[in-house]
Amino acid sequence: MKSIKALLEMQFDHTVLVAQDDPLREEFERLASLGAANLRVMEDTSLEGSARWIHDAVTPIVEVETSGRVRISRIEVRESAKNTVLLSLGP
Repeated sequence: MKSIKALLEMQFDHTVLVAQDDPLREEFERLASLGAANLRVMEDTSLEGSARWIHDAVTPIVEVETSGRVRISRIEVRESAKNTVLLSLGP
């Protein structure tokens, strides 16, 4: 599913994630407008928040590309060996 890979690369590869409520958000946006950062503003920039974002963004793609035959049952996000999140989804 190349479209999913492209989506994940667009959101996370060589980007700066900033929370919507970050007190320095405007400064990050200013830097992005100058070309100093490839900025992504998210509701929650934690690994848990990233896992939820992935679920919400990828689920519609999977539904369309598989004509509803496949569903996502879990998402695993790893930042390092010590920082991993496993999001298990209901039936």
